[in-house]
Amino acid sequence: MTAIDVFPTRDTNDHAALPIRLVAEVGSTNDELMAAPLLLPPRPPQVLWAEVQTSGRGRRGRHWVSRPGDSATFSVAFERHLARATPGLAGLSLAVGVALAEALETFGCRLALKWPNDLWSAGRKVGGVLIETRRERELERIVVGVGLNLVAPGAIDAAESGQLPAATPGGLFEQPVAPERAAAIVAGCAAAIVTAHDLFMARGFGAFRERWMSRDAFDGARVQLRDGERLLAVGEAAGLGESGELRLRGPDGERLFSIGEVSLRLDPVAG
Repeated sequence: MTAIDVFPTRDTNDHAALPIRLVAEVGSTNDELMAAPLLLPPRPPQVLWAEVQTSGRGRRGRHWVSRPGDSATFSVAFERHLARATPGLAGLSLAVGVALAEALETFGCRLALKWPNDLWSAGRKVGGVLIETRRERELERIVVGVGLNLVAPGAIDAAESGQLPAATPGGLFEQPVAPERAAAIVAGCAAAIVTAHDLFMARGFGAFRERWMSRDAFDGARVQLRDGERLLAVGEAAGLGESGELRLRGPDGERLFSIGEVSLRLDPVAG
């Protein structure tokens, strides 16, 4: 890592100053935060933002490489004591999606959510969430990784001609984003994630379920659920279960599918 900078932000619930550590280049912001020693007492939230990320990844091991100006990749780490009554994490990635969509709306972005971890705009993926955990003795670290396409891949090269590539994925904005605006976006999103994490731990996914479904990109659509190339189910997307499960309505009634290494896509034969 090179050229470390530190600056504070403050979230909307008046937490103490939330430091954001900016690095010029890193392999993976998730990996960097995950690798730090777990020591008592648990540390407050930590945020790492990389201008360039060379070995980032999404779900199913997909790569997420970032470059200055066209994307924003950052991670937020939380630590907690583990106890018998410690809340589970089912639905946390969905809650983070809600927080990101609402935070980005203040920057003029109207976003939909695709189950389980994707941000969508105009029918294209513009961002994603990857949550990883590490446990040692009575401590747990939860790292929330976020990748945002500030502009569509290739859009910076096409900006002079005004032509944007038609291929998926998309971007949040049509023009390259100035460093100051990118910093404000990362700060606003990180603060929103901290607020969402606190609410989730206190009240569970129920505090986010209706908010998520109001932005459901596939609500009522005929969809396929796949595990790699294996087709698991086909049906009508019918919202979420109480813990964030996908509710799929088919000829044999409704089924619930838990978040895992599965992917959701529109059914190409839907009429």
